[in-house]
Amino acid sequence: MALIEAWRSIDWERESYPAYEDFWAMPFFALLFPAVRLFLDRFVFELGLTEGELLALSVTYNEPWFTNTRYFWMGPGDQVWPDQKTKLKLKAVYMYVAGFYTYSIFALAFWETRRSDFGVSMSHHVATVVLIVLSYIFRFARVGSVVLAVHDASDVFMETAKMSKYGGYEMLANIAFLLYVASWIILRLTYFPFWILRSTSSPSHLLHEAYKDATTATLLHISSQQASTEAKQTQQQQIMAKGVCCSTPLPLVLALVLATAAITSSAQDSSQLSLGYYSKACPTAEQIVRTEMECAVKANPRNAAFLIRLHFHDCFVQGCDGSVLLDDTATLIGEKQADQNVNSLQGFELVDKIKEKLEAECPGVVSCADLLAIAARDATILVGGPYWDVPVGRLDSKTASLDQANSDIPTPQQGLATLITKFSAKGLSPTDMVALVGSHTIGMSRCVNFRDRIYGDFQLTSKSEASAQVYLSKLKETCPTDGGDDNVSPMDCTSPTVFDNAFFETLIQGTGLLNSDQEMYSSLLGFETSHIVEKYWADSVSFFKDFSDSMVRMGNITNPAGGEVRKNCRFANA
Repeated sequence: MALIEAWRSIDWERESYPAYEDFWAMPFFALLFPAVRLFLDRFVFELGLTEGELLALSVTYNEPWFTNTRYFWMGPGDQVWPDQKTKLKLKAVYMYVAGFYTYSIFALAFWETRRSDFGVSMSHHVATVVLIVLSYIFRFARVGSVVLAVHDASDVFMETAKMSKYGGYEMLANIAFLLYVASWIILRLTYFPFWILRSTSSPSHLLHEAYKDATTATLLHISSQQASTEAKQTQQQQIMAKGVCCSTPLPLVLALVLATAAITSSAQDSSQLSLGYYSKACPTAEQIVRTEMECAVKANPRNAAFLIRLHFHDCFVQGCDGSVLLDDTATLIGEKQADQNVNSLQGFELVDKIKEKLEAECPGVVSCADLLAIAARDATILVGGPYWDVPVGRLDSKTASLDQANSDIPTPQQGLATLITKFSAKGLSPTDMVALVGSHTIGMSRCVNFRDRIYGDFQLTSKSEASAQVYLSKLKETCPTDGGDDNVSPMDCTSPTVFDNAFFETLIQGTGLLNSDQEMYSSLLGFETSHIVEKYWADSVSFFKDFSDSMVRMGNITNPAGGEVRKNCRFANA
C-alpha cells in the first residue's frame, strides 16, 4: 500500500528541462527486464514491446501534439523548441524504452540464441539507443515519443502473428499479419514521412516566428504621434504572420541541432530597439545618414556594398554592436585583421564621416552600430533595392573578438551544411541566408576568394555552356593561378551596380562566382535552398520582401553584454 501511495503522490505532469541526470533511471529499467524474464522468459520479452507501445500511447494521447504536429515545436504558452520543458511522465517513457533497448543489446549478445540476423539486430538495437538518447538530449522528446508509438505499433501485430503461427492458430496468424501490413503502410510509409518527418521543417521556422513576434513588439514602442509609422508596422506584422518559407529536411536537421546551443546563447534582446528611439534625442539622425550615403554612393556606387557588408560582418560577431569598426590598440585586438576582413572590408572612412556629422548634430546620442544599420538600409535603396524600417537603440561594444570573427563569419569556400549551421547559430533560417546572400548582386569579390572555384568545379556546374566558357575565360584573365590575389570581379556580372535579382540567375546557370553562393543551388543538399533561389529569380518582389525582413532580423541580433555610445567609431570611449 505504501508503494501505491508513493506512486500516486508523484506529479507526473510536472515539467522540467531534460537533464543528463535523468539517465540514472535508464540502468534501472535495463536491469528490470532480465530480472522479470528470469521468471517468465520469452513471453515478457514480447509483452515488453506491447507495454512500451501502450505506455507511449497513454502518455501522448491527450497531448495537443498527438494530433497536431505543430505542437511538437511550440507551447505550452510561449515555449518554442528547443526551449521546451518535458513532463515527468514523458521522461519516464524515454527512460523505459531506452532501458528496454539497452537490455536488448545485452540479451542479444549473451542470452539469445545466435542467429543469422545477429548483426542486423544488434545494429538496430544500438542505433535505437543512440537515437533515443540523442533525441532526449536535443529536446525532441515530443516527436520522439510519437515516433516510438508509430514504429512499435506494427511490431505488436507482427509478434501476435508469430505467436499465433507457433501456436497453430493459422486464421488468427493471417489476420494479425494483414493488420501488420496495413499498419506498416499507414503508420510507417504514410503517417511517418508525410506528417512526422514533414514537421521537422518547422523548428527553425517557428523559432524565427517567435523572434519576429519579439521584433514586432519592440517596433510598436512608438509615440502616438507617429501614426503613419505604426500603420506600416501593422502591415509588416500582417505580412510576417504569414511566415517565411523555411524548410529544413532531415539531412540538414543535424546541422540545425548542432547550432541549438549557439542559437540560445545569441538570442536577441530587441526590447531596447524601437523605431522612435531617436525621435526626441536626435530627430535628424536618419536624414543625416541618408544625405551622406547619397553623396558617397553617387561618387562611388561600390560604397553601397561596402556598408551592407560592414553591417553583416558586424552582426555576425557579438551581435550588431559596432565591434567590426574598432581599431587595434595597446589593450584591444580588433576584428579588422580577421581572415574574412583583412584586405577586404572597406568603407571605414565613410563611417567616420557620417559619425562626425552625427556627433556635430547630436553629441553622444547615435551609436555606431545604429549608424551601420541605417546606412545599410539606405545603401540598398540608393542602388535600387527595397526599403524597410530600421529599429534603433543599439549600443556599441567596448570589446571586439578576433576569434569569433575568424570562426563565425561564413567563408567563400564553405559547404552548404556549414553555412546553414553558421546562420542558424545567429537565429537566421536558410531562407534568411539565401535572401541575405542576395546582396551579392552588388558585390565584388577578390581573386583569392574565387580562384578555387573557377579552377575547380565551375565548368561542371555551368555544364560547359558556350557563354559560360567566355565568362570563365575572362575570370581566369582577372584571376590567374598565381598572383593577382587582390584583383576583383563582380559577383553579378549582369548588373553589378544595381540591387536586383539577377544574381540568382547566375546560380541557376551554374556560374556563381563564389563556391558558397553556388552551393545554395548546386550542392547535393541544395534541395534545401535551390527552390528559394528559383523563387527569388522568378519573383523580385518576393526577394525584396524577404531581404527586408531578413535584414531586420539580422539587425536585431544584439550584444547581451550591452555597451556605450562611442564618440569615435574606431575607439571605445575613455
